[in-house]
Amino acid sequence: MSKPVRILQVVNRLDVGGAETFIMNVYRQMDREKVQFDFIVHGAKKGMYVEEVEQSGGRIFQAPNFKKKHLLSYKKWWQLFFSKHPEYKIIHSHIRTTTPIIFYVARKNGLMTISHSHSTSNGHGIRQKVKGLSNYFTRNLSDFMFGCSDEAGKWMYGKKAIRSTDYQTLSNGIDLGKFRFDEKSREKIRTELNVNDTFLLGHVGRFAAVKNQRFLIELFPEILKFHPNTKLIFLGSGPLLEENQLYVNEKGLQDDILFLNKKSNINEYMMAMDLFLFPSLYEGLPLALIESQATGLRSVVSDKVTSDADLTGSISFCDITDKQQWLETIKHSISTNYPRNTQAEILRQHGYDIKRTATTLQELYLNLSVKE
Repeated sequence: MSKPVRILQVVNRLDVGGAETFIMNVYRQMDREKVQFDFIVHGAKKGMYVEEVEQSGGRIFQAPNFKKKHLLSYKKWWQLFFSKHPEYKIIHSHIRTTTPIIFYVARKNGLMTISHSHSTSNGHGIRQKVKGLSNYFTRNLSDFMFGCSDEAGKWMYGKKAIRSTDYQTLSNGIDLGKFRFDEKSREKIRTELNVNDTFLLGHVGRFAAVKNQRFLIELFPEILKFHPNTKLIFLGSGPLLEENQLYVNEKGLQDDILFLNKKSNINEYMMAMDLFLFPSLYEGLPLALIESQATGLRSVVSDKVTSDADLTGSISFCDITDKQQWLETIKHSISTNYPRNTQAEILRQHGYDIKRTATTLQELYLNLSVKE
């Protein structure tokens, strides 16, 4: 039996996050007799997916965190890595800023390069604009390009590039069966949280500036004024987690706003929620919104998120600068009962079945692996 093609996946860390969760969803669907994933992570922090990858036969390598003053040593690390590991013929990057450096070295060592856009912005300011210059080099050093949405593709590669045969928009597929709404799962989580008779607001996301969780914390006391029997749960970790926890304590809201950190059963927590809130400052096409819709959960979402995210008619978009609009929309949602109907078939028709996504990637990997 021939050995599987080993694909080198480049991520920040193997932890719960949009891009990382997406690639792990794909990994679980791969025919590992044909394709195996190995991962390069940045930094020493151990993520939630490390053990699963190792148990599935994947290898994990640790690259140094990138700093501009260490550009040459970062580049040297990659050259040394490729010299030690000639078995890799394909590299697939899910990060942004340093992809041009990685791909420059990879191509010199004969690898095929695949880039993947999971966002639509680097943010604002001079530093972010400089970081955005890396997009130009990424598209010119990529043998193949993916975007999680048309908007994400245009942002990273440009309108001309996404019309080429070397680009494809690839839906962030999920395991639709896992997110099929289940009343027993809903009751179990709500009992554990002691919120059986409470209207439960929820958010899933890494605690980083782009996710804008502070906005929800500032909004919450106003929500309590028109609906006191409400709680808000946050699921996720990240650099701003402690800062937000301290802010909640300062506001005296620690009994009503719960920080649940990372969870492996996000699907069940979404089933337990009554309304999903997503105030990001920018996004590609968020995996969390695909997951929430699969459970039949309604959402109130920042207008900075692409309208393409609303696949089931269950998302209300609000101006991120208009708190009153958010309050009115949330108030209307609380007062309106709705059936929790599973939306799996609609999402499948839109191409968000992880099996289809994984098949597309597996075929590409196998085709590229036989190219000279």
